[in-house]
Amino acid sequence: MGMFDNIVCRYPLPDGAPTAGYQTKDTDRQALERYTIEADGQLLHEVVEYEDRSDPTAPPDSIQRLAGMMTPVHKGWEVVPFHGALNFYTSNVSGSGPNGYLTDDDKRAEFWDFTALYDHGKLLKMEGGREDKSDDPFWNRDPCSREEFWKVGPPQEAPQ
Repeated sequence: MGMFDNIVCRYPLPDGAPTAGYQTKDTDRQALERYTIEADGQLLHEVVEYEDRSDPTAPPDSIQRLAGMMTPVHKGWEVVPFHGALNFYTSNVSGSGPNGYLTDDDKRAEFWDFTALYDHGKLLKMEGGREDKSDDPFWNRDPCSREEFWKVGPPQEAPQ
């Protein structure tokens, strides 16, 4: 699985694709940093500084002493002169397991995958869209309930 960075896409996308919640592994760091593709195609990276906002009065061995040690503080946005293919993707799936899958909106699973082609910071083309998983019996069914998802026991068979 690994780390990734987050992307919000304000550039027009097809078929009612969401604008937020995308991930990418094509940026430099893959450290949960934030990027935005603006409506004009420009790629921006959020500039942050980190502050220690942990509780200095908390017991030394407690999680409260650690929480907030690396709090990001927004300082602005910088233009990224990206060159090449920037792949970004998302879905409404919030969990999957032997009993089925869950979605954020209780609708059937949807997957989106795009590639933005850049030439030294200029967007040349946006490709991609909704991924078709209708031939996969695991995804080609309704999501299960939260109760069913967490039920312990033998997994359900995928409908044939």
